[in-house]
Amino acid sequence: MRKDNPAARIKIASDSNGAEVAPKMAVLTEQEVALLAKEVGPEYGVLLLFAAYSGLRAGEVSALRVKNADLLHREVTVEASLSDVNGEKLEVTPKNRKSGTVAIPRQIADMLADQVAGKKQADLVFPGPKGGYRRHDTFYNRVYRPAIERLVTRGELPKDKANLRFHDLRHTCASILIAAGTHPR
Repeated sequence: MRKDNPAARIKIASDSNGAEVAPKMAVLTEQEVALLAKEVGPEYGVLLLFAAYSGLRAGEVSALRVKNADLLHREVTVEASLSDVNGEKLEVTPKNRKSGTVAIPRQIADMLADQVAGKKQADLVFPGPKGGYRRHDTFYNRVYRPAIERLVTRGELPKDKANLRFHDLRHTCASILIAAGTHPR
């Protein structure tokens, strides 16, 4: 059993008075989501749009199977989340410990229809290059972060969005829903 506190090494952001401050949440506009989807390229564009318009967590997107996508009714059922346990990818129950159904816009359902065409019900919607689980950390470091950096460097995304996390796409989804007058739940 550990006797030290591994969290003690973590630096907490603080203001000029030393008070802890939460990192500023970044949210994209619909136009910025479209820019980012184009920037990540055709291989990952649908994944990014799906994440931004479904509000699913990265692990939930990674574990989504074709059988969980009801494209006729434009909804997906979240039954599992992908988790990295000691380097092994495991499907676990979602963070809220229960499955749930999430509505998706028509254009995203249409894109998903193309994404899953010819796949079996048990197949992953967004598999890795070899058909198995997509490694989120690899995608994040090799595709997502460089795309954000390029957009910020070119001035297509404001500098305050340079640290946009993939998780911020959940907040983007909520923001888009609220702007449209829809309750985010």
